[in-house]
Amino acid sequence: MYIVGVTGGIASGKSTVVYEFERLGAKILDVDKITRELLQSGGELFNAYVRHFGTEILDAEGNLDRKAVADIIFNDEAARLWVNSIAHPILLNRTRDFLVDCAEQGIFLVVLEVPLLYEAGWESLVDEVWAVYINKGKQVFRLMKRNQIDKQQALARIESQIPSREVAARADVVLRNGKVSRSALRQMVLTTASERLPTFFSMCQKNSSQKKIRAGETKSEVIKIETENSFSDGDIFSGGLRGDELAASATDVVPIPVP
Repeated sequence: MYIVGVTGGIASGKSTVVYEFERLGAKILDVDKITRELLQSGGELFNAYVRHFGTEILDAEGNLDRKAVADIIFNDEAARLWVNSIAHPILLNRTRDFLVDCAEQGIFLVVLEVPLLYEAGWESLVDEVWAVYINKGKQVFRLMKRNQIDKQQALARIESQIPSREVAARADVVLRNGKVSRSALRQMVLTTASERLPTFFSMCQKNSSQKKIRAGETKSEVIKIETENSFSDGDIFSGGLRGDELAASATDVVPIPVP
């Protein structure tokens, strides 16, 4: 089993990259999705948050007011560190259970979407890291639009994470987003996957062909996934990056410790 970790700053485009892996047939774990489940009323994180912050973080129906929590943790470093110290170990256990299940099922490729992969110190869980890079200006714009928040709120959330350039400097593969369309970003994933994960990619093509043939098509009618690299060198960085193409150095990054 081979494990790829997909990470990057908030609103950088990680979900688009992960979706393409899922479409190819990889087994996906979205850590944010697990977090949302644990924050549902009665969930493990929900109960911990209420005990720590009090009932003022609840809405009229008794559910977690995510905006109230965000206002606290993105403006109070001590609160954010406490949240990380509680959430990361719980999420780590869930992730390990998921990986054990995948191994038992004989899954070939697993992709973990982990926004705070380096902050949590989870890089040892994966065989390689793919980072989605986006410049700060574009990131602010996308976050403001997506979450319907103002510039100051967007900046607070972005600056609570390791800067995108530092994440990119530590990754094995960096996909530059922001100046390309969503379809172009998806094509980058296909191109890079065909180069770095040829066995998995070949399996995907074979499975796709078999499905189409079973539907009554001939091999000559099967549409193959296009893998030609039609992008400039500035769009895709793979292998040996780690500070070579970007100014940040991995030694400058200090992950948030997990108790």
